[in-house]
Amino acid sequence: MIYFLTEQRIKDFSTVLGNVDIKLIAPLIPTSADLFIKPRTGSYFFNHLLTKYNSQTLNTDEEELVSLIQESLLWRAVSEVVLTSSAQITNKGPQTQNGLNSASADITRIGMLTKHYGAKAEFYDQRIINFIWTNKDKFPEFTNKLNMDCQADLYPSKSTPYNGMYFI
Repeated sequence: MIYFLTEQRIKDFSTVLGNVDIKLIAPLIPTSADLFIKPRTGSYFFNHLLTKYNSQTLNTDEEELVSLIQESLLWRAVSEVVLTSSAQITNKGPQTQNGLNSASADITRIGMLTKHYGAKAEFYDQRIINFIWTNKDKFPEFTNKLNMDCQADLYPSKSTPYNGMYFI
């Protein structure tokens, strides 16, 4: 199953170069989806979107939401691969990687890059929340009682002020 993001999309739309082994990236995508997307959508709605994405039957509104999910996951994967590509676990234990004519980034640079790419993902996470909230009536699977594990505190109620504004 494809978790909204392909190797080609990562390499075409991010700073990850084409020669980066997908084995470094692929395990990061489902985990990031589970950690960051599911709490925003709820498991029931998430599984609905994932099934429709893989069967290529998304409607226009779902396609727009999935494009935001793809952007979030893309930058989460890039943020994660900054860490996982600099060291890997081998049969000899954790090993740092060095290539010919290159030097490993220092820990400060790795931290800075992780934070930089993570901020991009957080930007899209907020857009996911705003999009779902604004269009929740178009997503019956989101508002379905079976979608009980959605972190409702991410979404303002109509009577709750949101950043100093009321939604009506």
